[in-house]
Amino acid sequence: MSSKQDDLKETNTEARFEFKKEEKSAFQTEKGLTEETVRVISEDKDEPEWMLERRLRALEQFQEMPMPTDWPGQPDLSEVDVDDIVPYIRPDVDVRAGVDDWTELPDDIKDTFDKLGIPEAEKNALSGVGAQYESEVVYQNMQERWEEKGVIFCNMDEAVQEHEELVR
Repeated sequence: MSSKQDDLKETNTEARFEFKKEEKSAFQTEKGLTEETVRVISEDKDEPEWMLERRLRALEQFQEMPMPTDWPGQPDLSEVDVDDIVPYIRPDVDVRAGVDDWTELPDDIKDTFDKLGIPEAEKNALSGVGAQYESEVVYQNMQERWEEKGVIFCNMDEAVQEHEELVR
């Protein structure tokens, strides 16, 4: 193992990432991942029928698979209780379609990314960047030079609605 990997393992990141904010959601599902939950999420996202069917097939496959327990160098997931997780939370902010200017985001969302240590320079310098808050992409931006060349950079919700032929 390299010394960089050793250094990372010894770094105490718990305090840095362990903070709580007051829950403010416009909508959230119940705990657990069920067919009904998938249908509710798909309806909330106003997805076409073909996408719902794809999600339901994926759920079936997921439910048939055992939880991974032996990934080399990865955490043991056997203790994860999927039935105790809220799989979808839409934040109570008016950025459902996302914004393309970081300054347009509400302060509490920007504060969360600041606490996670995402520097302003990184937010501005990346060729394409998207920021997800709860279950929604709230910010995305791509340098103009890539847009001019026809590169499509968007979140999955937008891709399903506006670029169906590419997603299918």
